[in-house]
Amino acid sequence: MKIGFRRGAAMLVLALSMTQTVFAAQDPAAKRAEFDAAVERLHGGDTTVDVTRLRFLSTELSGYDPYAEGDNHKDMNAAMGRSDFKEALRLARVDLDADYLDIDAQIVAMIASDKSGDAKSFGHHRWVVKSIYDSITGSGDGKTADTAYRVVTVREEYAVLALLGLRRSKQALVHDGPRSFDVLTAIDPETKAETTIYFNIDPIIAHQTKLFSKEKPAGGVIGGVPGGVPSPNADGSPRKVTDGVLAGKALSRPQPEYPKMARAAGVDGEVVVEVIVSETGAIESARVISGHPLLRDNALAAAKNWVFAPTLLDNVPVKVVGTITFNFRKG
Repeated sequence: MKIGFRRGAAMLVLALSMTQTVFAAQDPAAKRAEFDAAVERLHGGDTTVDVTRLRFLSTELSGYDPYAEGDNHKDMNAAMGRSDFKEALRLARVDLDADYLDIDAQIVAMIASDKSGDAKSFGHHRWVVKSIYDSITGSGDGKTADTAYRVVTVREEYAVLALLGLRRSKQALVHDGPRSFDVLTAIDPETKAETTIYFNIDPIIAHQTKLFSKEKPAGGVIGGVPGGVPSPNADGSPRKVTDGVLAGKALSRPQPEYPKMARAAGVDGEVVVEVIVSETGAIESARVISGHPLLRDNALAAAKNWVFAPTLLDNVPVKVVGTITFNFRKG
């Protein structure tokens, strides 16, 4: 779905730096009180809420988890898949009660409201989605490291791609001095044109560094970021994990479409894809190690779009290698 949102003003970049300065002067209780009050105003439709400040303020609160997904996301998406829009809207609202900045739940609530004929709810959720989208895209143009979109959760990255009408093809973690970026290669499904988009993920890496440094001495690197803790795979070689461990870390697991030629030929069976997963949970590379030739391409394409929570070794995120098995069954 492509939604024609206009991009926010570039002055948001200045606002971000000013916001972070103010955060440093606030105590945790004051940050929480400001955040809760702003969320209540946002929920009530107050269009003067500074969504950029609110997003970055969330990174300063206890309980901030840039990889978290709402408890009902799986059921919510399943309800959308079977066009049960009222149930999808109900589940989205439950997740939004826990995290009103959950852009995935906001998008589902927007679409489900529209499909359910709830114009008022549609208008509100569309405004919230647009406000978050404008906040992200107003922080840069996403074309270079210096003009990267600034995000505070991984799900914001994929939501922006969806709202731009793009499909993720590849993803890489890049470090540039103290800055860290997710660099996504995306494809326009209509034109097949590829584009590269930079997302600044400094708050996400800072959260990881703070979390792991509580139990490890300072120094070394964390996921390649100077100033973190020693990485257990500093030589760059990924750690092997079992299928069960890898599957348990999956946050998004799109399934392959059954190839028409394979179905017509009566071909079915398993395809095993070996993947290397980065410290942030993104697929770095994938290759098919077994499976019928007619099934391999679709399995490989699906595997490349899986997203994982980071795998930790002694509370340090590490690069891992494992396999994903797809089952193609006739009928």
